[in-house]
Amino acid sequence: MDIFAHRGASGLYPENTLLAFAKALEIGCEGLEFDVRLCGKDDHKQLVVFHDKKLDRCTDGKGKLKDCSFDYVRSLDAGEGQIIPTLDEVCKLVSTKALINIELKGKNTAEPVMDYLLSQQNIIPLQQFIISSFRYKELKKIRKISSQIKIGVLVKKNYKKGFKQAKKLSAYSIHPYLKTVKQKHIIKAHKKGLKALVYTVNTMDDLNRLEEWKVDGVFSDFPNIICHSHESENLI
Repeated sequence: MDIFAHRGASGLYPENTLLAFAKALEIGCEGLEFDVRLCGKDDHKQLVVFHDKKLDRCTDGKGKLKDCSFDYVRSLDAGEGQIIPTLDEVCKLVSTKALINIELKGKNTAEPVMDYLLSQQNIIPLQQFIISSFRYKELKKIRKISSQIKIGVLVKKNYKKGFKQAKKLSAYSIHPYLKTVKQKHIIKAHKKGLKALVYTVNTMDDLNRLEEWKVDGVFSDFPNIICHSHESENLI
């Protein structure tokens, strides 16, 4: 089972920051997950790593991220003196040390994200990435650009729609929500040749149950607990 640090080691450090990602790498996670949005206007749009539409929860700034200039966004404190990183900065930090799951958060993120990944494939191969989203239209754009990139279909409640989209997109994986997923969904995923990666798993009870279901991976805010406990159990 692969352990992905959800927004980095976000239960311990400010989420989606270089600090959270660096600590997740130190912990030894197989993968890192983070969110990508566009900020700035017109020709000055930049891909930044940030979860929310608005800046308020995670920074000392205000307003919608998409309406803010890149310079303003970079001036904000994202916690413990950290700045909001760019996609490029996070990918350069991770390099080939771990799998990278990029969740597309906003509209029109597919093309610029793929442009960036294709420009970097001599440094970080496409096979190292999973592109996931609840925005299935964005995933459709991703698939049109590349037949190789791994696509992950996020599902919260509507599993019928999720599996349908996974088939249309020739997806690599389906990403069910911990609170709604059932063993039958994992069985169905495997029958359809899909990996099942569950979010967000923060307790050993949940991890052990998902291991019994033969889940392929989980996303966790506390990879320090999940990774180390998982390693210990594998040694027994």
